[in-house]
Amino acid sequence: MNLKIFGLNLGFITNLYHAENTLQQNFEKGRIYVCSPTWVILGGEKKILVDTGYPSVEWFNNHIPKSKSGSFWQRAERKPDQELIPALGKIDLKPEDIDIVINTHLHFDHCGQNDKFKNSKFIVQRKEYINAFRPFTGFEWAYANPLAFPGEMPPFWGTNFTFIEGDTKIVDGVKCITIPGHSPGEHGVLVDTAKGKYFLAGDLFPTTENWERKIPTGYISDLNEWYRSYDKVLTLNAKVISHHCATNFEGVDVLELG
Repeated sequence: MNLKIFGLNLGFITNLYHAENTLQQNFEKGRIYVCSPTWVILGGEKKILVDTGYPSVEWFNNHIPKSKSGSFWQRAERKPDQELIPALGKIDLKPEDIDIVINTHLHFDHCGQNDKFKNSKFIVQRKEYINAFRPFTGFEWAYANPLAFPGEMPPFWGTNFTFIEGDTKIVDGVKCITIPGHSPGEHGVLVDTAKGKYFLAGDLFPTTENWERKIPTGYISDLNEWYRSYDKVLTLNAKVISHHCATNFEGVDVLELG
C-alpha cells in the first residue's frame, strides 16, 4: 500500500505524574508532560483522521479536578500552530477535506474537536459509546459525562457516529482492531504502509514504556483485558505508535510514518 501516516501535535498535557501512565511505577520520576496528537492517513481512497484532541485549553483547564489543597491535577497547553486548522495546514489540509474520522475511544482528549469536521463520517465502537454514558466509577470525568459535570453534555455529543462492532476493515489498508483495557470499547488503527504495518494504539499504550516494558497504563478499566489486548497487538507484527508519547514530536513539526 502507498499509505502514509502524518502525526500532528494538537497540544500538551502537563503536570501529571509519570506513575499515572505506568500503573503505580515510576513514582520517583515525578511529573511529566505528554502530547495530545491527531493522526492523518493519506494516500488511499479516503482521507482519514484518527482522534481530534481536547476541545480547547480553556475547556480542559476548567474540567480537570483539583486536589484538596486546591492545586490542579493536570493542565493543558497549546501553541498557536497546534490549533487544529494551522496544524492541518502543515500538510495542506482543512477539516472539511477529511472523509473519515476514527475516534479510538471517547475520553475527551480524543474526541474534543469532532465538531470541527462537518463533512466527515465518524467511526467508533458501539460498546465504547454505550460505556461513555455508563462509565465505571471514577471514569465519569474522562468522558466528561453529565454525572461529573451536571448540566453539560460531553464534547462528542452531536457527533453522527457510524457504530462498528469488533475488528473492522475501514478501507483497503486501514483496519480498526479492538483493544479493550484502558476503556471497554477502545480500538486502535492498523495501517498497512509502503514501509510496513503501523499500529496507532490509542491509550492502550499512552507511552512507549507501556508497550516496550509491558506495563499497563494507570488509567485502566480492566487489567485482564489490558494484558489480553497487549498479546493481541503482538500478533499484528506492526510498529506500535504510543499515542501520548511526547518524544514522538521531538525535533519535528510533523511526524511522517510509512
